[in-house]
Amino acid sequence: MSTNMLNVTVLVPARNVTMTIDGNNVDGNMTILAGSHEVSCTTGKSFPGGTVTWKLGDTSVDGANTSHASDVDGTITTYSKLTRTFSADDHDKILACHVDIHESFQSPSVDVRLNVIYIGGVRVSGDSQAGVMTVNDSSALWLLCNADGNPEPSYSWLHNGTVITAKANRTYERDSVTPVDAGDYACAVCNLAGKVFSTNTMAVVVVPPQQTSRIGLIVGLVIGGLLIVIQFIVIVVIHLKIRLTLQTNTLLKGGAQVTYENEDYITDQEPPGGHKLEFSTQPSSKHHAVEQYDSCIEDTSITHASRYEQGNPRPSKRSSQRAWSDEPQNNDEGGCHGSTALSLQLKLALFLFY
Repeated sequence: MSTNMLNVTVLVPARNVTMTIDGNNVDGNMTILAGSHEVSCTTGKSFPGGTVTWKLGDTSVDGANTSHASDVDGTITTYSKLTRTFSADDHDKILACHVDIHESFQSPSVDVRLNVIYIGGVRVSGDSQAGVMTVNDSSALWLLCNADGNPEPSYSWLHNGTVITAKANRTYERDSVTPVDAGDYACAVCNLAGKVFSTNTMAVVVVPPQQTSRIGLIVGLVIGGLLIVIQFIVIVVIHLKIRLTLQTNTLLKGGAQVTYENEDYITDQEPPGGHKLEFSTQPSSKHHAVEQYDSCIEDTSITHASRYEQGNPRPSKRSSQRAWSDEPQNNDEGGCHGSTALSLQLKLALFLFY
């Protein structure tokens, strides 16, 4: 009697496939912080043991550690562990675990959509990318805090290490800066991932307005004052010349013959009383006039003449000193002295005028 031995293999499909991240069961969606996490995929009660593959999105993930454990009933539990650092690039991607038991069975799998909480690189930027901004006094300042985060982070700004605006926008704006606004600017962002400071600072240099030098200001004020004084002097001189001209014309219309050094004023009018006056200056004295009436001194240069019959005085005007006298009221001594005083006044007026 012969005995035949037959080995029979019973295939057992996997009862379930589960996934955990950091020991927490996943169910459709999983929120994790950016960083390193341990993901496990477990296949229970199958025979033979399964072969596990991992995919993140459309990309296969290597580096998983797979092991098998036999149960008392002869089935096998398959364990696969994957340690991976998840980043912002993995946000909203699907992480899947596939288990192949036998070609006769459909491969079971489990997957999860990842919601990765993160804060990306934080940097401060402005009109200049060199890290230094030069802004004119009273000009506008605009800075931007570049940050990527999930969820959307809140922003705060720091000036020389001190927080100046908390829970602000990602932009920092000033309509009109002053030298007080100069310094180093940085920003910080915060969400569930934590608080992250910018990896750089922006140095802001405020250029003060151009100021006129004190020397230039003083020189300008002095020149302006001199111009005002000169204008005032010119106006006064013109005014005096006009007054002296009017006074001289009034005196000359008294009908006197006025003799200058080498030059004469000839008039055709008689003074009151029918006496014509003649004024003379001696050549030996340039600024001294000698006036004499025929009633006072015999040798006179002032003679009486008959009245001219027509015409107004026709003066011939030139430069030099002048001698003059007022028209005499009579031939007595008083008239002689009055004439001399007026002559000196007229000479002085004409000298100043010319």
